[in-house]
Amino acid sequence: MTEKYQVGNYIDSIPFIQEGAITVYPTETVYGIGAVAVNSQSLKKIFAIKKRSLKKPLSLNISNVRMAQSFISSEDFKLYQKIAAKFLPGPLSVIFKTNYSKSGSEYFTHQGTISLRMPANDLFLKVLEKVGPMPGTSANLSGNLSLTQESDVLNEMNNKADIILLDGDATVGVESTILDLSKTPIIRRSGAISAADLSNFLEEKIEVISDFKHYQLKKKLFVYHNKDELANLIKLNKNDNFVIWGNSFGFEGNKKTLGENPLKDFFKVLTKLDNDPHISIIFAQNLENDLYTQKLKEIATKWE
Repeated sequence: MTEKYQVGNYIDSIPFIQEGAITVYPTETVYGIGAVAVNSQSLKKIFAIKKRSLKKPLSLNISNVRMAQSFISSEDFKLYQKIAAKFLPGPLSVIFKTNYSKSGSEYFTHQGTISLRMPANDLFLKVLEKVGPMPGTSANLSGNLSLTQESDVLNEMNNKADIILLDGDATVGVESTILDLSKTPIIRRSGAISAADLSNFLEEKIEVISDFKHYQLKKKLFVYHNKDELANLIKLNKNDNFVIWGNSFGFEGNKKTLGENPLKDFFKVLTKLDNDPHISIIFAQNLENDLYTQKLKEIATKWE
């Protein structure tokens, strides 16, 4: 049975988390799932719950810069201090080299590297202050869409995790950027902090190398850029139950308009459309936004 806690009573969850309870937690980007770093059995269970490959390590959540000191070199720690002063707490995961090796570390280190994450969520930061570093990852089942809404978290993770910490819907709505500084700086996942901002800060050009097909939708999703492309999609799929997500250019059919902040609502809207039994195909409008484009590439049935 999964126990739920909120801001008002989260302190009651601390003893259970310290003992190794598998915990779903809020962040500013998406909900995550993790356990304390000292409990290797619980860390291993997270991979089973998520159906996640053991070759894909967890990130290490910390509440302040000092917590990072035990895991990375003094030189990298100085760099992390500078990064934290500019971007953290915030939607940025940073990969460094590490020599850290203790029981359970095999679940959150990989080939001599470690990913550090300091989320901008007051509730989770307070928990981390009490329990110490907590390895974790996004709470969705591997291949499924990230969970940004409380209701979706409860639907997917109830009776899977021991504890769910609830703190409303995510405020950013897309994942953290993953910056790899273990070798030549690269971005391994596009996220809320742009490559341009990181390049300017580090004073060097940073290449973006993100995985395509990061998620697997139940529905087919095709991307259009203009009226002609949408018209062609409608013609080719006229016998299907489609939804137009974006500018419909006057075409008839089921429609979902883009809100004022399409990025924030990205997973919220996509989850709703993907779970709608009356829809078989999604036509999604591409926007002049690098991150929005990257998110569409990660889910599109076909990208041209």
